[in-house]
Amino acid sequence: MNIPNFTSVALTEEELDQYVGEYASEQIPLVITFVRDGNVLVAKPTGQPDAPLEAKGEHRFEFSMVGANFEFAPEKAEMTLKQGGASIAFKRK
Repeated sequence: MNIPNFTSVALTEEELDQYVGEYASEQIPLVITFVRDGNVLVAKPTGQPDAPLEAKGEHRFEFSMVGANFEFAPEKAEMTLKQGGASIAFKRK
């Protein structure tokens, strides 16, 4: 059983900048653009509303409204979206 983690992590604007960019997946036809709005990372999926993300740990963010988790690997320019039991790989363009 997973116990929800309600802790948030505060990141600086400089730390958030490493995630900013456009990410595309070969698994699904979706592009997600990540932008920084002050000290909040915002996901902008194509054709969907903007989603302000909550930092959950090193390279981990969550959009709890839809149960989406984003795990970044900045050194590889990759991001993995985990939602509804699926794990989808994205590469920064």
